[in-house]
Amino acid sequence: MLSILRRNGRTSYLKIGKKLKVSEGTVRKRVKKMLEKGIIEKFTIETRTEFDFRTLMCLRLKTTAPRNDVVRKLKTMPYEVNHIYQVVGEYDIICQGETHSNKDMNKLIEKIRGLPEIVEMKSYTVLVMN
Repeated sequence: MLSILRRNGRTSYLKIGKKLKVSEGTVRKRVKKMLEKGIIEKFTIETRTEFDFRTLMCLRLKTTAPRNDVVRKLKTMPYEVNHIYQVVGEYDIICQGETHSNKDMNKLIEKIRGLPEIVEMKSYTVLVMN
């Protein structure tokens, strides 16, 4: 059931029931239980953007830099930076930048690199988005 909803959160309970060979009511009850238990946190949508250039950026922060402050700064660029993840490992934050041109992407990368909390940044241009 979850795999069906992950592919398309708008799939009707009736359609899910038919695929799983259970009633629509059973699906509804199972989804309700998963919502109550926090297994399903929310239903959302993903959109295709009009941006032509996408880059994944891996950011290493100063050890004293609060991650949440950097995340807040990245969120002030709502149409350029999205999918912001705080991670554990070699880097502290991984995010995706989207712009209309290569020139704009370079500006965005320099803007992020210029944040005083950033020690290192690696960027990876995305060639294809499905």
